[in-house]
Amino acid sequence: MNMFFLSVGALVGAPLRYVLGEWFKAKFTERIWPLAMVIVNMLGSFGLGVFATFIFFHEVSSSTQLLIATGFFGSFTTFSTFSVEAFLFLKERRYRFMAVYLFLSIVGSVFSFAVGYWLFI
Repeated sequence: MNMFFLSVGALVGAPLRYVLGEWFKAKFTERIWPLAMVIVNMLGSFGLGVFATFIFFHEVSSSTQLLIATGFFGSFTTFSTFSVEAFLFLKERRYRFMAVYLFLSIVGSVFSFAVGYWLFI
């Protein structure tokens, strides 16, 4: 059943990311930087933050968490999960860990993409 809830959430999140991304691209220019995905990532982070707050104050089943947090927001944007991890370091006042996490997540991901790109062109 866990895979079912995860899949249903992803089935909604991934297409929504695409549709919103395309809509924002049509509304705003992509010439300077990818504004559409920044907006989508920020929306996903905001949404997961709202859901996480709800989880803190209400009993939410693991199935619902899989459906919404992992399935929907996980496929809508992985940036939302990144934001949760960074926020937890900040909340726990683990600033050095947060700085390393931010650096590795951002620079490391871009570097990894570049390596993968250059290896297979």
